[in-house]
Amino acid sequence: MKAKEIKQAIAAEGYTLSMIAEALDVKLAAVSHTINGHSKSLKIADCISRVINKPLAEVFPNHEGIIKRPTLKEKSAAVSEIRQLLAS
Repeated sequence: MKAKEIKQAIAAEGYTLSMIAEALDVKLAAVSHTINGHSKSLKIADCISRVINKPLAEVFPNHEGIIKRPTLKEKSAAVSEIRQLLAS
């Protein structure tokens, strides 16, 4: 979705960006930056998708990094790989 569409969908549900920011205990700018694609936050993106009742991938299709996060096992394996690279 485009930023304008996301903002309109939030408003249609009776919420504001500042309400989302307050609920998440983040700055309004962080919410705005996530909506406008200037930064990526899974916490904020997930909240927005829940507020407007749409799948995360539909609301933020160009934010693969926030949609596909590594599992703890994947992260652990990646950290081990990096340590091995640094040791050699």
